[in-house]
Amino acid sequence: MKTISVLQNTDAEHLGLVEDHLEGRNIRFRYVRPAHDKNWVNAMSQPKDGLVILGAAPFGTVSSPILPLLDQRVKIIENSLSEQLPILAFGTGTQLLMLACGSTVEPRELSLGIDTAQKVDQDALNGHLPDEYPVITYMRDYPVIPDDARVLSVTADGNPALFELFDNCLGFIGHPGLKSAMIEDSIVQMPAFDVDNPEVLEDIRKRQSEIEETLVSIMTGVIQLTGWMR
Repeated sequence: MKTISVLQNTDAEHLGLVEDHLEGRNIRFRYVRPAHDKNWVNAMSQPKDGLVILGAAPFGTVSSPILPLLDQRVKIIENSLSEQLPILAFGTGTQLLMLACGSTVEPRELSLGIDTAQKVDQDALNGHLPDEYPVITYMRDYPVIPDDARVLSVTADGNPALFELFDNCLGFIGHPGLKSAMIEDSIVQMPAFDVDNPEVLEDIRKRQSEIEETLVSIMTGVIQLTGWMR
């Protein structure tokens, strides 16, 4: 049975709907929580078959408030890259991935948004990426995608929504299995950073079923690309 480590950067964000797709394939996952586990670095060094890097709103990687223990988190990801492990990065996780592979991050204000991604690579995720799918971003700062990345889909403004690196690493600008409750919980836990955008949050709730439907095909492609069922 394959085992994946999940770097959980805030209490509010977790795998969400992705959990069901991993459990349904007998893929074990274990959360590593730096905010609560003093031995988290040792936990991350345990044998694993892949890594998922979750988001971290309202924290940034170049803008204040900076995600605590940022350098240590980036080092962990560097180690996973050196081991050529499959990596999935969501939201702020894509920023951490960029820092680990030598790219940069642009400073931006915390924002909450929903968009529709358009597939631009017909072979994306072994052909399983939907032509269109919802992209929800709740993030401070923004990753600078390297020129050698393979862009698989873009948002309405032409920015990458999903990209591939090293043939087995995927960066999702949004969280493909997001539940609206994650954002609500984050706002409750850290009200000083409320983006005050109830219209967008309501739109996210309305599109929850669409997120669930498109995730079926997305996860089929993700599992094939990462080799987590071999």
